[in-house]
Order: sequence, then C-alpha cells, then structure tokens
Amino acid sequence: MKEKFYLWAHKEGMQNNRWGLKKESRISPIDACKYLGIENIIFVREFGKPEPSEYEKYAESFIPLKKVIWSIVGAGCTYQEGEIERVIELKKKYKNITGAIMDDFFVKEKPPFEPEEIINIKEKLNKNGIELWTVLYQHQLNLPVKEYLEKFDLITYWIWWSEGINELEKCFEKFSKIIPDKRKALGIYMWDYGNSKEMPIDLFKKECNIGLKWLEEGKIEGIIFLASCIVDLGLETVEYVKKWIMSL
Repeated sequence: MKEKFYLWAHKEGMQNNRWGLKKESRISPIDACKYLGIENIIFVREFGKPEPSEYEKYAESFIPLKKVIWSIVGAGCTYQEGEIERVIELKKKYKNITGAIMDDFFVKEKPPFEPEEIINIKEKLNKNGIELWTVLYQHQLNLPVKEYLEKFDLITYWIWWSEGINELEKCFEKFSKIIPDKRKALGIYMWDYGNSKEMPIDLFKKECNIGLKWLEEGKIEGIIFLASCIVDLGLETVEYVKKWIMSL
C-alpha cells in the first residue's frame, strides 16, 4: 500500500508567510519524503521557483525515490516555454521520472492548452516513458472539463476548502461519472489552504480513511499529501500522516 502514496512538493520555504502559515519552513522535498516515509514525489514549480538551472540538483536528490512526477504547468496554471522539453531531457538521465503534471489546469478563465494540444503533448511524453497528469478541484465539477480530462493519463482530485470533505463521497461519484474509465488519485491537503488555517483533524482523518478504502477497492490508484514545505511546522496532520503510514 505504501508504494501508492505521493508527497506533493515545492522548493524549500515557498509557502512561508502565505495562506495563514506563521512559522517558517526550511525542509527540502527529499527530507520531507524521508520524514513521512513516502517513496514517491510530485515536484511542482510555485511562484516561478525553482529556476530551470536548479532542476538537475533536485532530480539528483530524488534518486532514492521510486517515482517522480514533474510539473510542466506550475502552481497557479503558470507555463514557461520549454518545460515539456526540459522534463523529457531530465528523464534521459533520471529514470525514476515517470510522469509530468499540469497543475491548476482550470483555475484561469481559459485552460492553458486545448484538447488537441493535450493529445500531442501526451503522445510526446508517452513516447519518452512519461505519463501526463493534471489537477481537478471538487468545486470545478460543474465546469466543461470532460473533453480536457479525457486526454490525460491520470486525474488528481482535490478539495480546496476543508468543509468540502463532508461532500467528498457524493462529489467523487459525480466526478467518476464524468470520466468513468480514467485513472484517478486523491489529493489530501495537510493545511486548510482555502480557509488559510490549520486543517480540522477530524475532517483530515475522515479524508484519509475514505482514501484508504478507495485504494483498497481500486477506485483510485494513489493518495497525494500536500505539501513538503509544511512538513517541519509541527502540524497535527503531518504527525498523523507519519504514524498512519508507519501503521500500514
């Protein structure tokens, strides 16, 4: 079961003094993985960091991990020309890079790529042994997402506001009807970013337990915990994940 867990990661300190976080984090993505006992990582550019010149340094640090998913569209749906080619180039040296992800795909008025463009990007990546993943939020289910989502290899599903966890099972059923045959993973926030506060532990445990049940049933093929740059802040959710993973 542990091989199905991923840690969503950013460059060190990228969320300091944002989203209501008061303490400063210094932990690196790889050290956050080691602390939680997670063997797979999703590494995403945020606020334009890291710079492409730093990519190899991070890829090198991820060598002990089993799977690395690298962003080609970063947080906030930011795209920098050449990202796809850079990830393909990294894959030649770092064989554990198995996927690329387009983050926050539907957060802007218009998605960054049209369906036909996604098909072409996916084919290019797949030829080089790289899957194409994306992000969908629960509150985006009523948007015209189907013809886009169908073009990806895997969809990660997220709840931005913690109170939405109470609607998870009902909404995920709706999501599954939109793309019934598509591979899926559940994203779980360790901080309540939507409300800029600590994640209520009862809701957090509920989401973890639902995710584990779905993993066992084959409804999803992975659980993603977000994010690396809050792992060293002494949060109850982080400590719960660490012990929970150890118990499995």
